[in-house]
Amino acid sequence: MIQKTFQFLKKHSFPIFLLGLAIITYGLWAFSMGFFLDDWYIVLYQKYFGGSGFLQFFSEDRPFLGYVYVVFLPIFKDSPAAWQLFAVLTRWLATFAFWQISSLLFPDFKKLWKWAAVLFLVYPGFQFHWFAIMYSQAYFLLSVYFLSYFFMYWAIRQRGNPARSMLWSVLALVCEIIGIVPMEYYYGLELVRPFVIYFLLRQETSSPTKPLGRAILHWLPYLAVFAGFTIFRVTYSSSYSYQVGILSRFAEQPMQTVSGLIKEVFATLFSSVLGVWWNAFKQVSRVSLSLSYAATAGLMLLSALATYLLLFKRKNPMEVHKRTPRSWWVMLAGLGMIIFALAPFIAASFPVTLDFPYNRFLLSLAPGIGVFLAGALDSLLRTDRQKIIVIALLTGLAVGSQFMAGRSFHLLWAAQKNFFWQLTWRAPGLKPGTALVTEDLPFDKYSSGPSLTAPLNMIYSPDSRSHILNNSFLFVSSPQGEAISDFAPGIDIHYSFRHLDFYGNTDSLITFHKPGVGCLRLLSPSDSPDEFAFSLRSKFWKESIPLSNLDQIILDPAIAAVPPKKYFGNENTDQWCYYFEKADLARQQSNWQQVIDLFDQAANKGFQPINNQEWLPLMEAYLQTGQIDPVTNLSTTIKYADVSERAGVCKLIKRMQPLYTGSASEADKITALASQFNCGE
Repeated sequence: MIQKTFQFLKKHSFPIFLLGLAIITYGLWAFSMGFFLDDWYIVLYQKYFGGSGFLQFFSEDRPFLGYVYVVFLPIFKDSPAAWQLFAVLTRWLATFAFWQISSLLFPDFKKLWKWAAVLFLVYPGFQFHWFAIMYSQAYFLLSVYFLSYFFMYWAIRQRGNPARSMLWSVLALVCEIIGIVPMEYYYGLELVRPFVIYFLLRQETSSPTKPLGRAILHWLPYLAVFAGFTIFRVTYSSSYSYQVGILSRFAEQPMQTVSGLIKEVFATLFSSVLGVWWNAFKQVSRVSLSLSYAATAGLMLLSALATYLLLFKRKNPMEVHKRTPRSWWVMLAGLGMIIFALAPFIAASFPVTLDFPYNRFLLSLAPGIGVFLAGALDSLLRTDRQKIIVIALLTGLAVGSQFMAGRSFHLLWAAQKNFFWQLTWRAPGLKPGTALVTEDLPFDKYSSGPSLTAPLNMIYSPDSRSHILNNSFLFVSSPQGEAISDFAPGIDIHYSFRHLDFYGNTDSLITFHKPGVGCLRLLSPSDSPDEFAFSLRSKFWKESIPLSNLDQIILDPAIAAVPPKKYFGNENTDQWCYYFEKADLARQQSNWQQVIDLFDQAANKGFQPINNQEWLPLMEAYLQTGQIDPVTNLSTTIKYADVSERAGVCKLIKRMQPLYTGSASEADKITALASQFNCGE
């Protein structure tokens, strides 16, 4: 048994290594991740309407992608960990299929295909893996697409048996359709197929021209699928959210368009093949003694060492190994794959860069980049040891870069979780039709108003199954801002996305602010818009705060809203923001003693306000109960940097002055308090 196990492991050492490398690169964060961007409203749709609902979900975006989701959503449903693990598995599956099929098609380059597979797996340009629902589907489709070449190979090899050849051809065509039609990422790679067919047939003859006719005949069925989908895509462009913009550009400025495309392709080649590694180096070279950076260094070392030990086959250490015959062909093939892969993004007038969000398209380029680098290293370096050392170093660098990207996702997910816990502490319930409006969020990189609207409704309307959403986030810094035509009383609000609609009114909105450092604040007309005088959107705050209606909060619902544990984990009340949100809720209820008690409880646990605006509930509680002295004492410890920071407390003092007119001494005290906070400036 032990011997058989050892033989099995030895025989399958490379795919096992790839799986281990995929786990190290992407799987270590699997159990501490949640959902981001599109994944959130995919989860909402699955919860509300089941798997079959995705045929409608994608009907105005990518009408064929819904069929893929119909298969997998009923299996993994809304489990973050299950989707993360499935994403690791499909990432490995796509890499394994790429390596196996490349080795099958062109066995003379087997060594190079291993190198290419490793570099493709860890390629640091694409760092969206943790959008687990979206990209597990993308990996799966890529795996199926690679499988079409496997079936095509056997259709060509068994052309002497028409029945079998036909069966293999049908399977290849089906996989081609599944690979390029649902999401189009791999549409451009289909232009590689005729060259693969030609070189397969070229292996059977010494004549370079003899296989041409047969290659064209073998290619025709695949060309028919490719051309048919192209015609459909152009004809029914309105069914897609991304239009074929290149046609209008050519029609208006043909020469400028051609020259611009050439520059764009060269810029993309440079950044995606070379620049990406410099970016990865900068990402992991931060000087820090923290545990996360130590873990990054350890993973880089481990992956580089494992790659070297697996790929380097020791013979004579001093031997200069010959280059793989015609390895420059591999480099040229990789270059062609990269350029062809750009086709759908060029057609849609999308740039392909290293910057968010356009670096997501680098997934399509990654196989070609792996092939190009493998061919280039084999052509340029002398010994196998040198080549493997470079590949090992690149692998370690990429793994470190991906781990750091995962850490960034992890921190943003922690910020998301904390945000929703704070929201439910502050607002136990929300009335239907409530829009939560803000400028933006500090963790907005992988979040948006539409995406966060999904968990908002799952938290506050867990039993709803309607296409009409009860509540919505609206971020005015995004296109969502157009949903509110004017910040004036009585203006209707309508926002629609993915066949989901929200209807509200400016009379039922709540303006909120979540600073980068500090707690969530639900604002009211008693707050001062001047706090945000230096904001780029100061006009928004000035107009929206007077409209903010905290009466939309249900203060004592039958069942208080609680973020689902399966997404947001256990509640953590051992933090300052818990006490602040509860104190601010008590402030809204005019329960002044409870406000003071909550601040005292927080202080006893060593907590205090993170920023100066968080003192306001306590200040108002003291002033409402006739206690000016504690507020005066606070004036000696709180330092306001500028007039915008003082705006909140100054408006509070001005609002409280009518309460202190019973005697001259009281009036003098409140006037002195205003002076101590420099409210006259």
